[in-house]
Parts: sequence; structure tokens; C-alpha cells
Amino acid sequence: MPHKTIAILLGAASILVPVFAQGTQRTTGLLPPDSPELYHTFLHFHEGLSVVLEDRKAQDPVVGAKVAKGVARDYGISVEDLDKVTAVAHSLATSLTSWQSDVKLRADQARAKGERPDAAEMQRLAESRRQLIEAARQRLSSDLSAESWAALHAYINNVHRQNVTVLGYKPAATQGQPQ
Repeated sequence: MPHKTIAILLGAASILVPVFAQGTQRTTGLLPPDSPELYHTFLHFHEGLSVVLEDRKAQDPVVGAKVAKGVARDYGISVEDLDKVTAVAHSLATSLTSWQSDVKLRADQARAKGERPDAAEMQRLAESRRQLIEAARQRLSSDLSAESWAALHAYINNVHRQNVTVLGYKPAATQGQPQ
């Protein structure tokens, strides 16, 4: 029975997706190494993972410690440095929540006046977001031991980067070329 349900859903999706995608061009690609967006995706991922780790630790400290050790091993860092990565991820998430509130406030204010948000202001806000992410990357590089930073840097730019597909992103090599 579950296989029939999956087949029906897949059949319906194959009909609906082309209808919704008409007129849009979807591109995908890997983020460039060391790009702010790559660090943002990693820290966002780690923020979510850290919630799961904390839940595991709360349910069973021994199991939670084993999971944390496994994550640290996957990243190539010490468990102590994993706590520092978590602190940076939490800090960035908090900063970006505040940033998002500011962006929404500016957009709402413009809409209330019947205007579009000011392009220069939106560009300034986009730059401040990039600076928040860059500050988090710098904090990782300064807070972690040299060995842990080298390993985490390699993990982010290789393993994590290969597992992140960004819709709507055109790799620099294909920008401006017909697709």
C-alpha cells in the first residue's frame, strides 16, 4: 500500500512541477570555496545539528557524548572545539535573526508609504549580512586551535560544499553563457 501512495504522489508531482516551473529558469551549482554563503550554510546546518545534540545529551548524556564525539570526528576537530563551533553558530543565528527583523522593518516602512524599499538601503543591509557571516568565519579561525581550524576549513570547503546544492545559483564559469 505505501508504494502505491508514493507512486501516486510522484505521478502527481511529475505533472505539477512542469506547470509551476514554466517561465522560470532554474540553475544549480556549488558555492565557491570560502564564500560567505558557504560559511552561512555550514553554520546554519550546525545550528540545527546542535539542537539535536543538546536533545540527545538531555535524554541520555552517554549517548549525547558519543554523538558529539562522532560529529567532532567527522569535522576533524576536538570535542572542545566543537563547543566553540556551536557557540559561533548560535551567535550568528542570533545576529541574523536581528538582521532579518531590521530588513523586515525597513521593507514594512516603505510599503506603508506605498513605496518600494530603497535599493541603496537594501544593498547596505545585504552588505551588513555578509559582514556578520565574515565575522563568524573569522571567529571560527581565531577561536579554534590551529589544527581544528585547518580541519574544519577543509571540511567546509570540501565535504560540506559538495553536499550543498543551491537553486538559482549560477557558477561564475557559466554566468552569461546560454544554458
